[in-house]
Amino acid sequence: MDKFVQRVEDNVFTDSMLEEVHANHLLWLRNTSRQEKIRCQRDTQTIFIRTAKKPVPVEVESSDVRASNWTRMSKQFPVLSQWAEEFAVRVGGDLGRVFLVRLKPKGRVYKHVDQGSYYECRDRYHLLLQCDGESQLVCGDTSCRVAAGEVWWLNNSVAYEETNTGSDWRIHVIIDVLPTPRRPRPDSEWKHFQYIRNVDTAEMLVDLKQQGESAWGENTRRQRSIRVQRETSSIPLRSSLSSRPPGVRNNDMHPSESTSLAVHFPAIYGWASEFARETGGDLARLSIVRLNPFSQVYPHIDEGEYYRARDRYHLVLQSKGGSEMICGDERVVFRERELWWFDNKAIHEARNNTDEGRVHVIFDVQPHQRSGELWMGLGDRANYQ
Repeated sequence: MDKFVQRVEDNVFTDSMLEEVHANHLLWLRNTSRQEKIRCQRDTQTIFIRTAKKPVPVEVESSDVRASNWTRMSKQFPVLSQWAEEFAVRVGGDLGRVFLVRLKPKGRVYKHVDQGSYYECRDRYHLLLQCDGESQLVCGDTSCRVAAGEVWWLNNSVAYEETNTGSDWRIHVIIDVLPTPRRPRPDSEWKHFQYIRNVDTAEMLVDLKQQGESAWGENTRRQRSIRVQRETSSIPLRSSLSSRPPGVRNNDMHPSESTSLAVHFPAIYGWASEFARETGGDLARLSIVRLNPFSQVYPHIDEGEYYRARDRYHLVLQSKGGSEMICGDERVVFRERELWWFDNKAIHEARNNTDEGRVHVIFDVQPHQRSGELWMGLGDRANYQ
């Protein structure tokens, strides 16, 4: 699979969509802000089907607005709108912005990167409706020719450009999809949990022992600011960026970065990074969390756009007698050295009924839906005891 572009569908029936486009041709000049304000789009015209939710907060760029709404013009494109909604479901995500873009004959979309927190976690797709010449897409170091009726994913976090060699307008449907976290395997006995496998944690425990008790007091924000976590202590190794766009909550902040503590836990950080690569995803936030003796993490849901787009994992480093986890209407006991996925978008809680602290590595992975099934080859329920 190419890391910059990938054809995901072909032979899409586009006749009805084109009929809608031609019947509403006057809308191409209804809103010219995109080609006027964005230099690399100066050879294009756009019809906005779904856009950033209005009104955009003061001092916030539209590229940092995550919520999307249907426009009034979308009512003129029922077939196209339905296709976009169904496509998002097929690729396993939530529909974001949708717009029709036409590129003038012999025109070009100049090399650029789509920047802003809106784009950081969404997949960009193009469906070609019309082109009488060659529609060429260059993304990173990959060049491809796109044919009518084909849907292509492109990595718009790297520089890309497009050309239209034809004598007529080239028309694309461009849509963004927010990948949603994966569910347990169909054969799983749980709705909210998935055992992955056992992990050798010996070197990780050495890291933890070498740093001693003082490491737990370096950063106390989590237990101080999150009421349900008040009986825990944590060592953050990756966290959200310290600087956030105006009006963006921490739970809606997508980018993450290593903390100053990460260098002291190379075994844990290295293992989590490798696991994320193995799943075809990106490592996001990462912490070591200790639940005090005879304590609990109180019932809650991890809310916010950051969590909607990521999978949550627990690796048990230390848990005398096992870690009791409750999610939805299910209860599971995690054992030492076990790696688990669980659904933190459902109400969940944790309990430590022993006289020793329970220590988990808790981390998030942003999945790449286009990379295939997460669970294939990662674990086997038959190995869980």
